[in-house]
Amino acid sequence: MESRLLVVRKDHRGCTLFDGGRPLAWYSSLDAALELARMLADASALRDGPPARVEIQRFGPPPRERSGPR
Repeated sequence: MESRLLVVRKDHRGCTLFDGGRPLAWYSSLDAALELARMLADASALRDGPPARVEIQRFGPPPRERSGPR
């Protein structure tokens, strides 16, 4: 089973929290959006077992892939 994906997308207007690609909530600050995302990830882990992933996407072009060891 694939893990749940929560994405906080930050742009010049604020932050939108997406759950599986669907917009869930909007916040003016990143901290508030991350607080809800972390709470949902914890609740998902307690209920379903596998932990949810939380990603932050910032306004602008997508990040480049890194080559080499991480």
